[in-house]
Amino acid sequence: MVGDEGKEEEKVAYVEDVPILEDKQWSELEAVVLSDERVNASMKDKQYRLYSHSFVRYLEYSDLPNNSVEPNKWYANIVYIYHEGNDKYLLSALVDVEEKKVVDVLIVKHPSQEFRSSTADNDSDLINIASHNRPSFSIAYYNGTATNTYYFSIRVNAPTSYNGQISPHENLDFVLNATKKNSTTSELCIPSNRTNSYWAQVGMIWSYNTKDIVWTDTREGCGHRFYSRVPYGDSNRYIFSIHTSRSGSAYTWYICAINLTARVQECQQRSNIDEGTFLTTNKHSSVWLENWIVTSNWYTYFGSNIQAGNAKYKKVGDSTVYNWDSTVKIDQDCRGRVYLSNIISGDVTNGQWATWNLQTMATSYPAC
Repeated sequence: MVGDEGKEEEKVAYVEDVPILEDKQWSELEAVVLSDERVNASMKDKQYRLYSHSFVRYLEYSDLPNNSVEPNKWYANIVYIYHEGNDKYLLSALVDVEEKKVVDVLIVKHPSQEFRSSTADNDSDLINIASHNRPSFSIAYYNGTATNTYYFSIRVNAPTSYNGQISPHENLDFVLNATKKNSTTSELCIPSNRTNSYWAQVGMIWSYNTKDIVWTDTREGCGHRFYSRVPYGDSNRYIFSIHTSRSGSAYTWYICAINLTARVQECQQRSNIDEGTFLTTNKHSSVWLENWIVTSNWYTYFGSNIQAGNAKYKKVGDSTVYNWDSTVKIDQDCRGRVYLSNIISGDVTNGQWATWNLQTMATSYPAC
């Protein structure tokens, strides 16, 4: 990519200016949201609960939701989930933090299925919520010279099409992962161990009639959450990133997704974590394709393979953005056996791009 568009993409990728809100401030904004007439009308007489806190900005030249929303400005995004009959919905309320005013309300249908990610260890408790399958993986993990990293990002091109025919309660996902240094990897999906171990993930998921942008972390028990403002689109271009910032004696982690085609960005805030640097030379700080599908013909449901590349990092004390300088590429079957990758061609290092071959994943590494 060249020209002004490429420069703009580089600028929005390295998010350093995301606000930090304390729990008390979020509570104050929740009260603002729940007093809004539009929110009350939507959730009246319905069961609802808080779903997530994030920050959203619409990039310059994007289609803004309304005249009250400004481009390139961070808004607090408070999301509630509510039930209506047998269906679930996410209500996303954008709040101007300074004015304490709701500027936009968006309602999107929540996918009918719940998904759980794995941490590539295939421990007995890491199973798909619905299907009880064990997944296989194709992983490119950072193996370079930097040891004190606090920022990872990857660019991903969504497949040209997906027809939604993956069987119910099975899924495929492609994600970026970052793990807190000194974590115990067997604890990464156990919320009660979050003071000792922490892991975050962001990317794409495909399942029965579902294609979405998702995130999760240790505090969610590896159960996927859905972004309310960043849409999935066939052939759309994305940047996924995870970065940290210090706030007092603790750290805040941000789990971010940018749809460069729709030009909208959303960052989940996860506060009060005791470390801000990433574990490296480990498959849990990586990009990977994760397959929960038992059958071998699902690759025909996609119009193209998955492409990702231009992986970046930052080091503590250094504001320079670096290309990943080295990766290890492995495939892992559903029993946990590891092989040199024959799914990944190319590389995500040094500004390059790699391709994950879906046919090879489907036929050689099914879930079990």
